[in-house]
Amino acid sequence: MDDGEDGEDYGPIGVLPSVQSVQERINSRYDELIHVDAKGKYVPYVCLVCDEFIMHRDELLWYRLTDLFKCKHVLEWNAVMHEHERIPAVEENFRFVDHDDAVKDPSWLHRMGLSPRGIVKKGNRPNASGVFSCCERCSSALNKKRTPHFAIVNRNHIGSAPACLKELTPVELAMITPVEGYGYCFTFSGGAQRNLKGTMTFMRVQPRQVARAAMHLEGMGLKNHIVVLLSGPMTSSQRTRTKQEIRTNRILEAVEWLCSNNKKWKEEFRNELKDS
Repeated sequence: MDDGEDGEDYGPIGVLPSVQSVQERINSRYDELIHVDAKGKYVPYVCLVCDEFIMHRDELLWYRLTDLFKCKHVLEWNAVMHEHERIPAVEENFRFVDHDDAVKDPSWLHRMGLSPRGIVKKGNRPNASGVFSCCERCSSALNKKRTPHFAIVNRNHIGSAPACLKELTPVELAMITPVEGYGYCFTFSGGAQRNLKGTMTFMRVQPRQVARAAMHLEGMGLKNHIVVLLSGPMTSSQRTRTKQEIRTNRILEAVEWLCSNNKKWKEEFRNELKDS
């Protein structure tokens, strides 16, 4: 009999394993990386503190809630951040969610910046403390009663996109997105090969210019009257993508949100919008 790296029995040497045994081994490995919640939903393990996926079974640690209670101050929003730095929408997004009803009184956890995707399990014994999924870096910092460097509450949060950004079309998103300080100008033409081909030009773009451009479009009364056309001989499938509308009112809503919530869109941009 031949043993694998983890001591698994792969059968006699020279004999190929059956399809069923291979499937069982693969499934057992994946089962170690997937948690089945109370509703039967399969979810990956995520660190409750830093919101990062735990990619390997050896990296998954279980931290006791009783130990977390002793150092809860290092993960509470009001203890780590100044009042003017706090964003209610972000705090609401990173609010503890007890998917498996493992905590009797979770009110103290709601004051902390925790991943809603984190896994919490009940203790094995009736009076045993529950445990939560945690990575090694965060566990080590919590043991020292320090705020982990990559903790959500330590300004390492992204959150979900607001409705004003989700509702934008790809063209509208491209218009307000200064990627690495540069914008892009694409010129496309259709062809018989069923492909769109063209050229790309770089232009330096700053958030201030994006905000001003949106304001100028609004001031000129060009609400919902700007389109992007891709012209030239095209196939029938290409023609369905040749028209894109730019809704300036939606763009302004997104720019105003960015000015209020994204640190790279400075406060002065929002002031410019108010004065316009």
